[in-house]
Amino acid sequence: MDASSPLERLRSLEAEDALLGAATAAGEAVPAQWRALTPGRALKLLRKRRRLTQDRLARLAGMRQAWVARVERGAETTLVTLARLYAALGYELVLIPARRTR
Repeated sequence: MDASSPLERLRSLEAEDALLGAATAAGEAVPAQWRALTPGRALKLLRKRRRLTQDRLARLAGMRQAWVARVERGAETTLVTLARLYAALGYELVLIPARRTR
């Protein structure tokens, strides 16, 4: 069957919908206290758990210590920068949709 047939497109959409549902459920399973943290605050907690200084994390991530400090303070940054910092700590940055709890 042609991969672009209507039946295949429907199956693909159903699979994507199931995947989105699973991701949303996973996001909702994350404790509210963790979800409430800013990315910078979470980074700081993980860095301290690994007993790393900002300078050491910066060197591992290939950036300057000042950038790590800015991110930890909550300055705007890019997902690429966050991903590099989390990767240097041994984590993968994953975005998971979760319904708002407000």
